[in-house]
Amino acid sequence: MNSDHRNEEKSVSDEHLNDEAKHPGDRNKKKRLFLIIASAAAMLLAGYLVMEHVLSETDAESRYSPKMQKYIEVIDYDQNFMLAAQHDLLQELHVSDTSGEYELAVGGIIADEEKAVILYSVSGPDLKEHQDATDAIELIIDEDAPHSIGYGHTSLNEDETIIYQSIQLNMEHGELLPNELKLEMNINEQPLEVTFPVDHSQFAGMREHMDINKTIVIDNQTLTFHDMEITPLQTMIRMETDTENTKNINHLNGFRLTDNKGNHWAEISNGTNGSGDISSGSYIAYMDSIYFDKPDHLSIMLDGVSLSDKNLEFVLNTDTLEMVEAPDHRLKIAEIDRNQGYVYIQLEYNDPEESFNKPPYRVLRLLKEDNVFTDAAGIKYKITGSPQSAFSFGDNRTTLLYMVNIPNEDYEQPLTFEINEYSGKVDQKIEIPVY
Repeated sequence: MNSDHRNEEKSVSDEHLNDEAKHPGDRNKKKRLFLIIASAAAMLLAGYLVMEHVLSETDAESRYSPKMQKYIEVIDYDQNFMLAAQHDLLQELHVSDTSGEYELAVGGIIADEEKAVILYSVSGPDLKEHQDATDAIELIIDEDAPHSIGYGHTSLNEDETIIYQSIQLNMEHGELLPNELKLEMNINEQPLEVTFPVDHSQFAGMREHMDINKTIVIDNQTLTFHDMEITPLQTMIRMETDTENTKNINHLNGFRLTDNKGNHWAEISNGTNGSGDISSGSYIAYMDSIYFDKPDHLSIMLDGVSLSDKNLEFVLNTDTLEMVEAPDHRLKIAEIDRNQGYVYIQLEYNDPEESFNKPPYRVLRLLKEDNVFTDAAGIKYKITGSPQSAFSFGDNRTTLLYMVNIPNEDYEQPLTFEINEYSGKVDQKIEIPVY
């Protein structure tokens, strides 16, 4: 469960982690959440605990222009977007900008009050050669409102002259989508810019509120579910942990909505699925939308929770390459490497009791989100860039890898890092009736 709209700890595949993690200066410094839709894990996760809804080709052709069909194919993995399109929430736009041999076009947008997916294309010669430029496209929002952006990524063939892609925009809970958005990119020294409107009348009044007001206790830890809001693209459940809890509730295992017919709706698997921090207060979970599928009876289901003790930390010495202190034997140093202006640290977390290589493929958020660590003299420093995490698959379990870059300073050793989340699972099936 992501703890925040701008989650910074990125998960990458094991085979790509070294180049990505060891060269933070090569990455775009803007916070970008890349949605690798084609990955095997994402595809498995998208099919886990969700209902399948398909917008048929005949239905699509009857509702939208032939020119729109390629754009629609980009989001056919996502039941929320497809159902919204089926219910006429896809706004066809077909606005573009041309510079030299290249064109940037926005085909349309699917939106509700707080969320949108923008469908666009880039065309021109040698797109594979300029893939870095196509990946670096930016969605510009004039209003200074909290939001997160999920950028798609495409693997290009050598001879492709046009690609279709999508960008997701999530406003912070309670913030409305702007009336106007803009896409910008620069390809082969050719600047491209498309400004396009968001027609709020298309989704006006499409929001429902339900009170829940139910409190549960698991392993003496208290969690209250306050209410639920339903829009065409997501279901939002607001909850809060008790300030008197002695442990952090880090994750709700098997968290889903169910009806009396065996249907279920999971946390959103492609995009932002949470806002806030469940371990330390208020949290909003973003679930698949029930707006067009409202059942007669609805319940919240849990299989248990993941807990960890508060105030955990690990201590390491980057000079002697030693783990001085850790919560237990499961966390170890895999590698420490000094490279140019920073120190690369890779940690391993092994747990034979955890099945990290099974859905929903959740990676522990090991580090605190402020990315601060302290040396032996009490001086605080910031981690360079964003911490990253990955799976390294073993026989019957998964090793979790954590990659961190810190400034290459003359530290007073050892260095102390506060732990955000550590593994501790409590199994307890709970059903909370909503209506």
